[in-house]
Amino acid sequence: MLSFKEMQMLVEKEYSIEDTRKDLNRIAEFFKSQPYHEQYIEIAFIQERKLPKWIADEQKIFFIDEDILISEIPKEAIAKLGNPTIYD
Repeated sequence: MLSFKEMQMLVEKEYSIEDTRKDLNRIAEFFKSQPYHEQYIEIAFIQERKLPKWIADEQKIFFIDEDILISEIPKEAIAKLGNPTIYD
């Protein structure tokens, strides 16, 4: 039986922290490219919280519309993070 450290090393060989960051950035970019993104930033971040837009940009803030279906998210954006069978 493998120790926790050995299991962690094995997983990191196959899917590194850098890979995870790249996948998370792809997901963020997908949601930031949605037509509702600017409107949601304006309402929820700027108007309601009184924060400048540059903070939202710098921190890569994005919103997910509650009506979006997981099948509408490109497979490439969630391939390693999501359940790979959702597209089958």
